[in-house]
Amino acid sequence: MDLKKKCLSDPVIKWVFSTVNKDIYLVGGYVRDIFAGRLSKDRDFVFKGDTKRLAGRTANKFNGTVIELQKDQTYRVALRDNGFVDFSKCLKDNIEEDLQLRDFTLNAIAWSPHTGIIDPCRGIRDISGKLIRIIDPKNIKDDPLRILRAYRIASELQFKISNTAAQYLQRYSKLILRSAPERITEEVIRMLNCNNAADYIKLSWKHNVLVHVMGVSRLQLNKNIKLIKRLETTMNVLDNSYKSRKLSLMLDHKFSQGLTIAGLIKLFLLTYSNFDNFCLLKKIKLSGKNYKKLQQIYNSSQSVKGMLTNSKLLKFFSAADDSAYEAVVVLTIIRKRSDLMELINRAERYLKIKSSNLLNGDEIINILKIKSGPEIGEIIDNIKQRQYEGLIRNKKDTQRI
Repeated sequence: MDLKKKCLSDPVIKWVFSTVNKDIYLVGGYVRDIFAGRLSKDRDFVFKGDTKRLAGRTANKFNGTVIELQKDQTYRVALRDNGFVDFSKCLKDNIEEDLQLRDFTLNAIAWSPHTGIIDPCRGIRDISGKLIRIIDPKNIKDDPLRILRAYRIASELQFKISNTAAQYLQRYSKLILRSAPERITEEVIRMLNCNNAADYIKLSWKHNVLVHVMGVSRLQLNKNIKLIKRLETTMNVLDNSYKSRKLSLMLDHKFSQGLTIAGLIKLFLLTYSNFDNFCLLKKIKLSGKNYKKLQQIYNSSQSVKGMLTNSKLLKFFSAADDSAYEAVVVLTIIRKRSDLMELINRAERYLKIKSSNLLNGDEIINILKIKSGPEIGEIIDNIKQRQYEGLIRNKKDTQRI
């Protein structure tokens, strides 16, 4: 493998090494993912110099934004392509000792054009063996977020967590509550975005980690993880039809905070209890957009009971509003329905009707010779309902109202 060629093909990495020619190393996820056969947008550097100044210069060069993660030590540059460049101060006399402070062996690999690969913890061996091992349990206690990160990395790479590592993750699981909600949220989002996250979410449940993050009982979490597994199975068996491809693209779309629509649905299922008790998130900080969509899905799930009729479906879609597609996916998963694509088609029809009016308010006033008032909105809603039921198809049909 030509690691130098792969690293320097990235314009940001190439610029950093050409700007600072010594005492700086590319570390962590970017190097790890190259050995794992993946491409990462996140670049992490360890630097013996002024990390704040270097982050500022990088942001100016690539039109990024500097975020202080740890005062006088770690600074992040958020790039326009949603990638990150992190600059951390070297805390030891040399890079080998600094790497010993990291979380897992596969993240303790460094590289620079001048030194080549530096791998004091045999991380490359563990990547080859698809294994996550802890460097030192003390490192986990010092930063408990690393507990959650183990499952996130495992789900992204489809790696196994070593038995020894699993024992320490479980032993220190309560310490995760010390971590800032924003950092927990980032790890949870990245794990939920994985196509096959259910198995690793289940593993974190077994190790008693997840219960400290979510506001759901351990027993209910186990049931909810099965719903996520059902969702992932459904997504994996979608056929190659145009409608299915369109649905897959919608589910893969990153909506807010980097969370995909599929990830958002998994989050809803993970916090799901029953239609009468929506479980609030305990240690997750969501954007207003994400919370609104979760609320719309919840509202729709509350709106219907029993058999789905046309009138009930219309009520269901009205409650879901702009989240009609997501609500349909949740409904089919929770009720174990096999008519996902049929309901997606109905949701599409509802959204088309919702976005256009056969008659606007002024036309209704002129036709019925009435004054403006709340009844105009009721008439428009009535027209839309009859459109959805197939009783009205054009303006001429509205005369039968």
